Amino acid sequence: MAVFSAPHPRFRIYTRLGSYTSLLTDLLFNRITKGADVEKLEKAIAEQFRVSHVVAVPMARVGIYLALKHLIKPGQGVIMSPYTIADVVNMVILAGGVPVFCDIEQKSCNIDPDKIEELIDAKTGAVLVTHLHGIGAATGEILQICRSRNLALVEDTSQSFGGYQNGKRLGTIGEAGIYSFGMYKNINSWYGGAVVSENKVLIDKIKGELNQYNYQSGYFIFKRMFKGLITDFLTHPLVFQPLTYWLFRYGFLHNIKWINKRI
Repeated sequence: MAVFSAPHPRFRIYTRLGSYTSLLTDLLFNRITKGADVEKLEKAIAEQFRVSHVVAVPMARVGIYLALKHLIKPGQGVIMSPYTIADVVNMVILAGGVPVFCDIEQKSCNIDPDKIEELIDAKTGAVLVTHLHGIGAATGEILQICRSRNLALVEDTSQSFGGYQNGKRLGTIGEAGIYSFGMYKNINSWYGGAVVSENKVLIDKIKGELNQYNYQSGYFIFKRMFKGLITDFLTHPLVFQPLTYWLFRYGFLHNIKWINKRI
């Protein structure tokens, strides 16, 4: 007779209760758009990663959009990995670029540097690499190609915050690096991301455009916080192993859409 046991839940730093009460208090007293916490975060990243300029963005995908928008000309090609989420492809298109998909390495699932050069033509404007699952792409080789062809190298480092390659932080090697602070990333929060660069002109342009955006509503932030609370609860080992996993398993095996959509 087979005996089944639930796996361990995903590894993450579970949010402390004080984080929820602090954010909820800021929402209730309308302090969510006040203070200098964003500037403190930008300064801390700049010091930790030894990069000159940092700008916080609402989400990593927004950072990819803004970086590419100010690095390429409309209609230029952006060589990128096909192994990514649809949102990244959409950001390239919204930035005015044309996605040009390059094959990936079997060993890393990252973009293959040996296949990049054959895709470069007169319309190419940038190369977008994704450091997938914490594994750095071959950025050194790709950077040499970009420099020799006068192309911008943009690093999507959403899944690899804190990673190193050849003594440098992933995300600080190319013209711009983008990080994600989403709920399921290396450094997680309810919402946010950052763009880093040595190019002050680029960062100033991104900041100027961000200053024209409206703040997210308190209701939006509250929904993100509530989703985080539910996620923290359902993935806690004391709940995940006896309950959440079995709900997920039952919904998947029996194709119960209500369960699959929510869990």
